[in-house]
Amino acid sequence: MKFKVVIVISMFLLFASGCSNKDELNSLMKPPKLSASQSQISEIMGKFIPKNVRLIIPSYGENQKSIEYIDIDGDKKDEAIIFLKEEGKQSYDSKIGFLILKQIKDKWTNEAYISEYGNFIESVTFKDVDGDRKNEIILDYKMEGSSIENIGIYKENESGFKKIFSAPCSNFILEDLDMDGTMELIVFNDEKCTLYKADKQGLSEKDEADFLVFKGCSIVVQAVNKSSKAILVKSESFSKEIMVKDNKLQIIEN
Repeated sequence: MKFKVVIVISMFLLFASGCSNKDELNSLMKPPKLSASQSQISEIMGKFIPKNVRLIIPSYGENQKSIEYIDIDGDKKDEAIIFLKEEGKQSYDSKIGFLILKQIKDKWTNEAYISEYGNFIESVTFKDVDGDRKNEIILDYKMEGSSIENIGIYKENESGFKKIFSAPCSNFILEDLDMDGTMELIVFNDEKCTLYKADKQGLSEKDEADFLVFKGCSIVVQAVNKSSKAILVKSESFSKEIMVKDNKLQIIEN
C-alpha cells in the first residue's frame, strides 16, 4: 500500500510542476550549442573537406587532440590545426593530414590543406626549427602494418604552407643540441643515424654515422653543460650518447 501511495504522490508532483520541468528535461536532451568560433570551424570543414574525411587524434606525444590551437606564423593569433584522415578504398589508399584555419577579423578562413599517404598520425609537434620565431609543424605518421614511420616538416612561406623535409625513420629527435639557436634533426633508420640542420632550403644533411637502435631502447635528451645537450640511447646491454659539434655527430660509448 505504501508503495502505491509513493507512486501516486510522485506522479502528482511531476504533473503539478507544469512546463518548467518539461523545459528543463528538453534542455538536457539537446546537444550543447557551439560557440560562434566552433560554428565557423564546423561550417568551413563542411565546405572544404570531402565526406570520406574524418577527424583523427595523434596516438602519442603532448598534442593528442583532433584540433589544436597554436600561433604558427608569429602574429600572436592562434591558428586552428585540424587533423584528418581520408579513408581510401584500400588501406594503402588512405591519407592523413591537416587543415589550417587562420583568424582574420575574428573570422576563420581556410589557409591550407595538406595530406600524406598513411593510416595513423603517431605524433605532432610544433617547434621553431630554423630560428625565425615561427613554429613549423612536425608530423610523424605511418601506414598500417608498417614498422617504418615517416616524418614530415611543414613551414609557412610567402606562397603558403609547404613541406620542407620528409624522410622515413624508425625514430627521430628534433632538438637544439649545440645550443646555437637552430634545431638539429637526428633521424634513426637502417642501422644509421643522420644529422640534418635547418637552412634557407629547408633541412640539409650534414653528417651520418653507424648506429643501431634496438627495439625497446630508451631515447632521451639531457643537458651536458650550458652550451650543449646530448641524446642518451640506453638499453639493458649498452648506453651511448650522441652529441653535435661543428655540424658533426659525436658518438660516445658509456
